[in-house]
Amino acid sequence: MPDYGICSLKLKIILLAIIPLVVVITVISLMFFLGSIDLAKEQRRIIKENIMAEKKYELQSYVNIAMYSINHIINVNEDKEEAKEHVKTLLNNMRFDSDGYFFVYTMDGTNILHPMLPEIQGKNVWHVKDKNGKQVIKELTAIAKNGGGFFQYCWNKPSVNKDMPKIGYVVSLPEWGWMVGSGIYIDDIDEEIKNFNDQVTNSFNNTFVRVMIVTIISISMIILFILSINISEKKLADKKLKELTQRIVDLQEAERARVARELHDGINQLLVCIKYSLEAAKEHVNKKSAAEQELQCGIQRLDEAIQEIRRISRDLRPSLLDHLGLFPALEALCRDFSRRTNIDVRYIAVDNLRLASEVETTLYRIAQEALTNVERHANATQVRLWFKVNKLALMMYIEDNGQGILSSHQSNGTAITDVYRGVGLRNMRERIGYHGGEMLIDTKTHNGTKITIKLPLLSIQEAA
Repeated sequence: MPDYGICSLKLKIILLAIIPLVVVITVISLMFFLGSIDLAKEQRRIIKENIMAEKKYELQSYVNIAMYSINHIINVNEDKEEAKEHVKTLLNNMRFDSDGYFFVYTMDGTNILHPMLPEIQGKNVWHVKDKNGKQVIKELTAIAKNGGGFFQYCWNKPSVNKDMPKIGYVVSLPEWGWMVGSGIYIDDIDEEIKNFNDQVTNSFNNTFVRVMIVTIISISMIILFILSINISEKKLADKKLKELTQRIVDLQEAERARVARELHDGINQLLVCIKYSLEAAKEHVNKKSAAEQELQCGIQRLDEAIQEIRRISRDLRPSLLDHLGLFPALEALCRDFSRRTNIDVRYIAVDNLRLASEVETTLYRIAQEALTNVERHANATQVRLWFKVNKLALMMYIEDNGQGILSSHQSNGTAITDVYRGVGLRNMRERIGYHGGEMLIDTKTHNGTKITIKLPLLSIQEAA
């Protein structure tokens, strides 16, 4: 079952590493964005003021040029009416940009010249208001009387035929009682500010994306780092567990060998001595007495006990495995198994191949466990055990023609039970895994079971 305490601890470690980073990045990002917003507002204000200043300087320059152009007419021409017509003609023909022109009004609001609105010429427009309610001519006249200056209002823009914001600059012509001026439309300022806002917004968005990418990369690196530590610890734990498992197996084998020696050299020898004593006593009793039959029966039972102890001793630790190696020991195991169970065992060994001692013990125990399972569960009549060797691996196959590994859940006749659920099979898998090998089990209901053991050859061969 999963260890929820460990999982919870790992999650807490990840959160403790990630949350401070996210908080710091969030605070820094928030401070950056708030500062950027204030900076953008200040930049917009400065840009607007600079553009307005440039527009005013440009407009003032146009009016000064126009005044310079008409001054010589005013000062030289003695015919006042002729001079006025000359000035009107000159100003009417002067243009700048696409919508720039000059206008002339008397100080009481009567239009003298308006190139774009000739229909108002000669009319008094003193009380004309723009869409914001400003009395444009009245205000401009007052500014001109005070020495000239700027005034912002809305007026029809010829190129689009709509009222647009405009800056006007007017001066007085006291000789004739005129107000002369011009204006520049400033709706393009709003467009420039809008473009600036779009650039700032795009910059914010790009910065936000970069911050998010950096955050995601940082979090991913932290998670990968923690996971790598976890994987390293898990590998180390698995390695130690395998070493512990093998140590236990080695201890078990040593204990099996000790018990086998004790049975063979101790109890078995005592039983053999008792058998010999009984056989000697049998020779001295009257052959016709009933005691002879009892002695004969006891000798037979004692002989059976001796054979059973010898079998147990061989199963615990066969001497052939220590002296002759894996393949002769397996041959004896298959022969004894076939004789005891009447199951036909076909065994094919590999000649001239010695493996490391612990590997030979592992393969012998796996074969022993597999044959025991066949005897107990398979209902088989035939078993095949054979080996194949190539340059890379040693393959051991154990196949029977029994009923397969049964399960209560089946699909298309194939048993889908967890074959590693049994203790014996799990021990087989752990033993083979310690040596870097793998175990595969192929089983189908009523079609037998095939166990395949694969071991890398270079790591399991006996050192020279």
